[in-house]
Amino acid sequence: MSNLDKKYTIHLDLINDVQNRKMKFSLSDNETSDFYIKITKSMEKVDLTNKAVRLYVIKPNKNLIYTTITLCKEGNKTNVFYCDLSNDFKNIKGLYYAQIL
Repeated sequence: MSNLDKKYTIHLDLINDVQNRKMKFSLSDNETSDFYIKITKSMEKVDLTNKAVRLYVIKPNKNLIYTTITLCKEGNKTNVFYCDLSNDFKNIKGLYYAQIL
């Protein structure tokens, strides 16, 4: 995968711990930071239709920003949330901490 096409799939389970690989983005990434979030409960599919999901991020300068994440409704990505990180989510060098609610 080229540096221009950074796409990650994150698996979150409401009950079990799931290890995901670290996501890395560069300051030079320009609207190319897509990722998908699969949410399960005890590793089983959960119907999250009509649910609001938000990504909250604490930036290296301690500022808090957030965005709403969209539920995919087509193809093999059903019941998976999609997020395209805007430049606000990666414009400062350092570690970012995120939480999905």
